[in-house]
Amino acid sequence: LARRRLAVFGVCLGLQAMVEYCGGELGVLPHPQHGKPADVRLVHQHETMLFAGLPKEFQVARYHSLYSLRDKHPPALRVTAVTDHDGVIMAVEHETLPMSAVQFHPESILTSPDHGLRILSNVVASVTRGWRKGGSKGQGAGTVNGDDSGRRARRQRANGHLARDVRNRRRTRRTHELGLTRGGTQPSPRWAGRVRATGEAGRPRRE
Repeated sequence: LARRRLAVFGVCLGLQAMVEYCGGELGVLPHPQHGKPADVRLVHQHETMLFAGLPKEFQVARYHSLYSLRDKHPPALRVTAVTDHDGVIMAVEHETLPMSAVQFHPESILTSPDHGLRILSNVVASVTRGWRKGGSKGQGAGTVNGDDSGRRARRQRANGHLARDVRNRRRTRRTHELGLTRGGTQPSPRWAGRVRATGEAGRPRRE
């Protein structure tokens, strides 16, 4: 993903994976925060699209016991939100790659619905904007809109393979149900003497 510069948004474990990928380390909270509400405070709000249109502080849902250690946090991941009472890292954004993540769950009912939905909308808008701008060179997000004809061709090939696979599965199932040879016209040897015509065209039945 990083090599191709594809946009990535991580939630909870996604943030932890991103931290470790970038060289950071995780710690264990003294008390697991599973299904616990918490107030978060934004940092550098004006520099990230993720929290555009959100207040400086709002409530979120926490479902985790691991967290990014402050003194081991990778410098490539800029901290964009922390818990208000103890400063646990709640959101990060990569300095140069289209990667961001939150430690809380924006989709949870414990996160203020308006704020959670706004975050998800910002993620979609951010990714879409990156594609429309053309993104970076190479196989990144910008390539998606930069080569529509190639994308359509790949989609048509994939659909063709899928349709052919469905037809083959149906043919195999039909052959198995009728006990026919691979030619599809005569009963297979193991069914010989055990099937007879039913009066319905091509529909033999067991004795």
